[in-house]
Amino acid sequence: RSCDDGGCSDLMKIAILGNFGDNQTAVYIMESCRKLASDVAGIDIRQIIMDLGLEKGQAVILDEVNSLRLNPDLILVLKGVEISKDTLLAIKTRFPNAKLVNWFFDKYLTDKTIWDEKIFFDIIKLYDKFFCSLKGVADKLKEQGLTNVEYLPEGCCLPYHKETLMNSYQESKYGEDISFCGNIGFLKQHPHRISILEKIIKEGYNIKIW
Repeated sequence: RSCDDGGCSDLMKIAILGNFGDNQTAVYIMESCRKLASDVAGIDIRQIIMDLGLEKGQAVILDEVNSLRLNPDLILVLKGVEISKDTLLAIKTRFPNAKLVNWFFDKYLTDKTIWDEKIFFDIIKLYDKFFCSLKGVADKLKEQGLTNVEYLPEGCCLPYHKETLMNSYQESKYGEDISFCGNIGFLKQHPHRISILEKIIKEGYNIKIW
């Protein structure tokens, strides 16, 4: 169904539970959802857990969910490692008619691949759909018998992902043949990154690592 830039009053209402800090994933997903839904609300579950810890933060997450200004048709959880099984069950009880969906943007849950964390499978099964942005991750979870898992790649939100033009000072400070932003491989989750970066350097490219 199409609608004008003002939105459509009969479209769905969406609640997003994710990481809103520092223009993280939840920010631009909310921006995109606002063009498709009649109302969108967000809860920064990452910040709650950072402030209070995993155990104490569960009650605050539930308080925030119970205080939502809308009755959501869709509850979209982004990765969701901050939410316990009991909290997820309470959210399902609070909004029994809402579709509960997870969009998982990673390969790892902690220091293990998600398909090796079988204790997490009971949580995955609570979602109506568990979307993975990496096809290989979705395939691995399906091989484990999880029938609600699907592959859903990420797109881009142009206000956040458009080309950035730099002046001469910024170009000299930040510009390079290749820039890499991320963990460089000291963690167990990324064992090949250092060797890849070394190969790029040996090929003669100038590189900056952030």
